[in-house]
Amino acid sequence: MRNKNTHSLIIKGKLNKKKCIFVAFNLLQFKYGQLLDKDDEIVEIQANYNLKGFSFGNNYTSDFVCKKNNGLD
Repeated sequence: MRNKNTHSLIIKGKLNKKKCIFVAFNLLQFKYGQLLDKDDEIVEIQANYNLKGFSFGNNYTSDFVCKKNNGLD
């Protein structure tokens, strides 16, 4: 979980299983996105997905939400 208002480093790249440009906020997130892209069980990747309903507010995101080939998220 990350506060979407606080980040300093931005790395952009292309993942085959992501519909638009992949934006990572650190090298670890970027490398993990590349690993997920190579996983045959994963068919779609969403990065920095907005999380809603937290008592902290709506400014938080998940690093990844992935859809698997069996239909599960």
